[in-house]
Formats: sequence, structure tokens, C-alpha cells
Amino acid sequence: MNTSPEQTGCPYLHSENSGQLCEAWRAATATQQSADFAYAANWIDGFGAIFAFISVMLLICTLRLTRKQVRVTIEDRDNAREEAAKLSVITASALAQARRSADAATEQSKTAAEAAAKEFRPHVTVRALSLMIQSENGQPFTQILVRNIGRGLALGCVVSARTEVAHFLDPELGDLEIIGGSSVHLMPSEHLDLPVRPSQSFSEKELKEITNGNPVRMWTHGKVDYFDESGGAHTTHFAFAYSGGPLLRSERDEAPRYEMPLSLPPPT
Repeated sequence: MNTSPEQTGCPYLHSENSGQLCEAWRAATATQQSADFAYAANWIDGFGAIFAFISVMLLICTLRLTRKQVRVTIEDRDNAREEAAKLSVITASALAQARRSADAATEQSKTAAEAAAKEFRPHVTVRALSLMIQSENGQPFTQILVRNIGRGLALGCVVSARTEVAHFLDPELGDLEIIGGSSVHLMPSEHLDLPVRPSQSFSEKELKEITNGNPVRMWTHGKVDYFDESGGAHTTHFAFAYSGGPLLRSERDEAPRYEMPLSLPPPT
């Protein structure tokens, strides 16, 4: 598109050689505009470079902060693991101590309960009172005393005994016979006086050997079975021997023994 000199605003419009001068003026003006545009572009590129540098620096700072945060996070994690391990050890130790304390408390409670049960349980003893002769048949028998010396009620006391003549006592020699009733309750300090008669008559020879102090003896032995108030079963064994001298006596829970001496007057 052709532009007339009047439309371009050329200052040399009315000069001689205006065509050439205006053409040169337009070229200079275009060059100036290009230079202005290039200058502006350089400023824009400079600001862009500055912004890019700032962005890079911000990115670097962000990366450093991120790295630092990651390191702190790792350290926090490791510290948390160490604290968790320490807490686990402390908790395990506390649990073990609590378990030991609970076991000790249970053992103390059990010991206290056993001591209380032992202190307040019944305890039945048996001793020989006298050796007498039945007037109607001349046969000897032993009068025994069954007493509850404990602090608890003795329930269902069953006295089983036997009197016989032998050189020594054999607990399996004969069956015991229940005397004094099938089941008796004894309060603390309450007692029973019971006769224990021979299951068969002694001959005159046996009676003579007994009263003359020969090795042959008249044995009265047996047991008392009873229960405490909590249902625990107990047994007192007893044995007495007479051969014209001291009476050998023993009584003990659960097992018979025969070496404890107790004097008994001879028959009259």
C-alpha cells in the first residue's frame, strides 16, 4: 500500500527533494522504532531473567527447606521409635512388677487365708481316761475322751475303734467299729466319753498275761473322721497299749504313731 507524504507526517514535505528526504526520514523513524522495541524487549528479558533467577533461588530455598524438613521428620521418627522402645521397656518392667506384686498379694492372701483357716479350724484329740473291767463279764475296756480343742465346729465326727490283744499293733489286724453314734457334731471344747470294748472276749490266759506285764498287750486303737465348716476333711488317729505298766499313747492327724507315753492305772 502506497502512502503519500502528506499521510506520513514527514517534516520535509515541502522541501526540495522531499521524496527522497521523506523516504530517508521514514527509514530513520522505523529504525528508531525498532531500536525502541529492542530496548523495551531487552528490559522485559532482563526482568524475566531476574524473575527466573528469583524463581530458581526460591526453588533452591524450597528444596533446602524440604530437605531440612525431611531430615527433621526422620530425626523425629527415630526419636519417636527410641521413645517408643524406652516406653515399651518401661511398660514391660511395670507390668512385670505389677504381676510380681499381684502374685505376692495373692500369695499373702492365700497364706493369710490358710493361717486363718488353720487357726479357726476344729482339732479333735483323743486320750485314754481309764482301763476298767466290766462287772457282768469280767472283760476289760478302755474309756476314751474325744475332745474338740480347736476354735471351729467339728462336723460329722465319726469315732471308729477296736480293742484287741497282740504282741504289737497292726493297724490292718481287724476292722474298726463305729462307736458313740454314726455322726456327732462337737463345738469347741466339747467332748465325748466313750467306752471301747473288745470285739471278742479275752481268755483268762490273755488277761493274766496283760496284767502281769508280759509282752502281750491290750491295744485300743482307732480314728476320728470329721469335717470343718468349709468342708475340709480331717482324721485323728490314736492308739493306746496296756500291759500292766505305762500306757503307750499317740494321737496325730492323718497318720498313727505309738511312741508317746501316758500312764494308766492297772485294772482293779
